[in-house]
Amino acid sequence: RGIETETPTHHPTSAPLMVLLRDENTFILRLQKMFDATLKKGSVWITMKKYTAPKKGKDKQKAPAKDTPEESKCIVRATEGKKNIAVVVGARDVVRFQQKLWGTVKPNMDNLEKKRKDKGEKKKKKQASKTE
Repeated sequence: RGIETETPTHHPTSAPLMVLLRDENTFILRLQKMFDATLKKGSVWITMKKYTAPKKGKDKQKAPAKDTPEESKCIVRATEGKKNIAVVVGARDVVRFQQKLWGTVKPNMDNLEKKRKDKGEKKKKKQASKTE
């Protein structure tokens, strides 16, 4: 099942192997497994950015066409140690995918701590605002 939906990609300058998944649901399931693996120790990094398909051959020299919302895609990557997964999401599916992603990420954000401020910093800020 999982092997059929995977396309391993490897950039010569990057060390770890990136598994590009074709199915968004598989990405969410793998992401949940990453969170489970890092429950006691470790971190999962998630990044999103605009996806531009790599150009091949003669297409490299042509001027890029202006993107329309139908053509735009987003790549979402998740990294946990040396394990990397990614999925490409179309513009029409981004909102639905983000809702699924948030449903997975939110319950796993339990180890976040509030940043503590020193009492000295608070006094300095108050004095600075009074002098202005």
